[in-house]
Amino acid sequence: MEDAIAVFYEDRETLIELSGEVDLACHDDLACMAATAIARGGPITVDVSDVTFMDSAGVTFLARLCGAEHQCGRRLSVNGARGIVLQLLEGAGLADDVVDVSVAAGR
Repeated sequence: MEDAIAVFYEDRETLIELSGEVDLACHDDLACMAATAIARGGPITVDVSDVTFMDSAGVTFLARLCGAEHQCGRRLSVNGARGIVLQLLEGAGLADDVVDVSVAAGR
């Protein structure tokens, strides 16, 4: 699977799809995408169902979006979190700050 970051806009909503490895190599792209999504002012959803690895760059990205959503009176929607992504969300204390966190069956 190729590493990819895709963003889709529908009305005011922003959907960000991450796949492959989300690490320091994509930090600048993540920062730019976060700034754009936050500036749009609408609800943000991040799909991480195809992420195979994530490090602190990905956690920082999600934390920044969580903070922005919180300031707007919303919670960040994260879909497909499992494995390393779910562990990082829990370890960073973000799991309670997001909605729609999908947990893999059997966990």
